[in-house]
Amino acid sequence: MTAIKTVMKAIEEDINTLVNHPFILDLEKGKVPMSGLKIFAEQYYLISCAFNKFLFNACGSIDSEEIREPLLENLYDEHGRGNLNNSHRELLKKFLAAVDIKNIDSIKPLASTQANIYGMNFLCKNSSVLEILGALGPGCEAFTTEQYTRIYKALKKFYNFSEDDLIFFTEHIHHDPRHTSDIEEVISKAIESDHDITYVIEGAKKAIIFETLLWDGIHNQCKISKNSNKRYK
Repeated sequence: MTAIKTVMKAIEEDINTLVNHPFILDLEKGKVPMSGLKIFAEQYYLISCAFNKFLFNACGSIDSEEIREPLLENLYDEHGRGNLNNSHRELLKKFLAAVDIKNIDSIKPLASTQANIYGMNFLCKNSSVLEILGALGPGCEAFTTEQYTRIYKALKKFYNFSEDDLIFFTEHIHHDPRHTSDIEEVISKAIESDHDITYVIEGAKKAIIFETLLWDGIHNQCKISKNSNKRYK
């Protein structure tokens, strides 16, 4: 078994739990109200903004240009590959507009969103190279395509969004497999012993914990919003 397969096997259950998070399952049943979609859009916009800093901090923690290169490539994609009109924040703003979010500057993070951002930034600044690669590769990019495909299909099926409204998700669906394979390639080069694999697994598991916090917070806030709507009808 290759090192990457060993890593993915070790975190398989964690990934399965995350991609089947109750919020996504509710979304796939059309049970998330518009107020919940707004909560999701707002908090995910903050995460998208923060993801750039995760990558910047990771690059600053990695001395090897070869190992740093796929993260820099990811950053270039994040910034529209030289066209800022196609930056991932600009693409995501289309979804925010579609759910009627008018003032992006007024978005406030949930405590769980803040915890995710703090945890990932700390990890990318202060961890070993293998932990960082594990967090951003197997613990993030490796399952984003599946996650976003399910979100995209649910939003199209139940909520009548246009392709342009959802371009943020489709762009990631197309590009993230490349990011995954690029990071996996440098992980394989950086691993020198079986013990090194444990650092990759540890980084991946930490990232999944931080992302679970994000989705838990969104899901819980949606339930609060839904109950409030019922109370005041």
